[in-house]
Amino acid sequence: MKSTSKVKKNISESFRFFKGNNNTSLADTENSNAESSTVKTSKQTKSNKTPKKEKPLPPPTYVIHHYKSTIGIFSKIYGRKDFKWRVGIAIVVGLMMSFTSLVFIQNTGVYISGTSGIFQGIARVAKTAIAKEGDAALAETMYQILFYVLYLLTNIPLIVFSYKKMGKKFTILSAIVVIISNVVPLLINLIPEVKGVFVFGDTTHDTNKDLYLLDFQGNNLVKAPSMFLYALFAGLVNGVAYAMIIAVGGSTGGLDFISFFFAYKKKKPMGAILLSFNAASVFLSSFIGSFLAGGIADPINWNFYNFLSQNFVASVIYTIIVTIVINNLFPKDKIVKIQIYAEDIMAIRNYLYSVNFNHSLTINTTTGGYSLQEKKNIEIICLFIEVPKIIKRLQELDQQMMITVAPIKGIDGKLSVEESLN
Repeated sequence: MKSTSKVKKNISESFRFFKGNNNTSLADTENSNAESSTVKTSKQTKSNKTPKKEKPLPPPTYVIHHYKSTIGIFSKIYGRKDFKWRVGIAIVVGLMMSFTSLVFIQNTGVYISGTSGIFQGIARVAKTAIAKEGDAALAETMYQILFYVLYLLTNIPLIVFSYKKMGKKFTILSAIVVIISNVVPLLINLIPEVKGVFVFGDTTHDTNKDLYLLDFQGNNLVKAPSMFLYALFAGLVNGVAYAMIIAVGGSTGGLDFISFFFAYKKKKPMGAILLSFNAASVFLSSFIGSFLAGGIADPINWNFYNFLSQNFVASVIYTIIVTIVINNLFPKDKIVKIQIYAEDIMAIRNYLYSVNFNHSLTINTTTGGYSLQEKKNIEIICLFIEVPKIIKRLQELDQQMMITVAPIKGIDGKLSVEESLN
């Protein structure tokens, strides 16, 4: 019994001894950590000395610049009134169309849209019929006469009609383009070597060199890339030329006289009218100049498959390219919103109406973000092509104003449009 109680006593003392030593160790550890933290903090305090105060940076300086963003490649010529300058543009357009006719059209089998394309088809079917009889020289002469001379003569009554219905300046500019674009190629074609000019490859028929009909079969198929390149570049050049002459108040003649008459005098959308006339003329030109000519050259060509020839497809591509270029360079029917910010808005308002400004305008009242003072700005809805003329008028009054132009995606309402083409 004594030995048992002695063992219990020793175990109890050992437990107390262990517990006491353990508490001591924890306390010592806490004290040690505290001392270590104190030393570390003091070292950091010594090392992190207060930095020297740096001199404050000077305030940023601002310089006012005059920014001018273009609103279109031909924006500067939309509102030009100098008639001599506009005549110069008409001459350039005539030369551009002459270049297109000589390089991309007359030797290739691509048909241009409009009255010129129809006479192009008539000239080709006549050439094919005469060449079949064995008289190649007469065939070439008739081709030049029908393509250029007859088209030029046909424009005479249209020019008279335009002079009476559309105005003097519009008619003069259009007549210049018609004359140059037909007389220049006619004269250059007097050089025999011009007949064999092919920039992107020979697109004449593989067996019958005088036949302007290329199907998508056999050896003719390899000529399709060349045919489509001719259509692409002809569309690009003529599209630019077309946009330029419309921008200065003229046209390319032919069906344009009728199209513009319906667009301006009958209040019909020009884009829809031009597209309808051009599509119809391309269809008719291809039918006469390729399908009909092909049937005359060889009866085996009288089939619908040959109507959907490379010539027809290339001509459709040409028409699409011309339309795209015109819509981008001369967005006649696009509507924009002009906002004018200036110190004296009422002076601008009075000035605009004093120069026969034909649009309504809205005067908005806003609060300046910096000054917190009330400010006014003018808002105008107009055609895109009128923007340069409006900006020019405004800058005559105040060079310091800010003008922004934003496109309007949709509109449903009446808008005042200048009717004169002169």
